[in-house]
Amino acid sequence: MEKLNPENVPQVTATIVAVARACWLHPEFKGPYLTGKPAEPQPRHFDEKQLKESAALGSLAL
Repeated sequence: MEKLNPENVPQVTATIVAVARACWLHPEFKGPYLTGKPAEPQPRHFDEKQLKESAALGSLAL
């Protein structure tokens, strides 16, 4: 194994975290996990009436 250079520490850390994130994608892996569970998409569906109402508000919604 190569010696750990101080300049390689950020890359090693990034690689470990990337592997930890990938573990969530494999249900056969039962843990422990290093990172939190990845976010899942939560699509929103608006009808035309809702879109028109929000457009009418303009910058007031801020």
